[in-house]
Amino acid sequence: MNYTELQWKQCHITDVIDNRISPHTGSIIYRWWFHEDSEIMNVLREHAGDVQFEKIKRKFPEDNAVASGTYYALYLGKGVNGRRRLKNHLSPRKRTSTLRRTIGALLNMNDEKEITDALSTCYYEWCELDCNKKELETIEKGLIKDGYFPLNLKDNPNIGDCWKEVIQKKRKALMCHRELQWI
Repeated sequence: MNYTELQWKQCHITDVIDNRISPHTGSIIYRWWFHEDSEIMNVLREHAGDVQFEKIKRKFPEDNAVASGTYYALYLGKGVNGRRRLKNHLSPRKRTSTLRRTIGALLNMNDEKEITDALSTCYYEWCELDCNKKELETIEKGLIKDGYFPLNLKDNPNIGDCWKEVIQKKRKALMCHRELQWI
């Protein structure tokens, strides 16, 4: 598939949170864009030796109809039901979102509302596709391979082992902390 021909739609994530936009219920590929001044970008800057900023896709104010300022595409995902997948990322009760776990771990956030607040500063871009789950997985892997998404660990040959280890250790520490809170 020629990935340059994908037709991307975009919105500020608060439009979804406030129910002004209802995401597609079919198959999607999506990207999360984080503002240059966001907390997560500050964490990435702290690990500048492990994160290759020049490879991250970015949008400048003149390229962005949804938000002002420069944004970086840090995470790419897929969903056979776009609406359900996005709600999963935004729901404080869901622990199945890798994006939520990564943001919580990197920002040392135990409170699920804090993670949702951090995500609410993003904008979201998606492409609606007419394909099955296997085709969707192939497209996602191709886009991850051809891009640079530092918050994606799975099937991502473009990020280094040191950065993967940072994220994995922080995720593990966060999960241990949460388990202790439940005892």
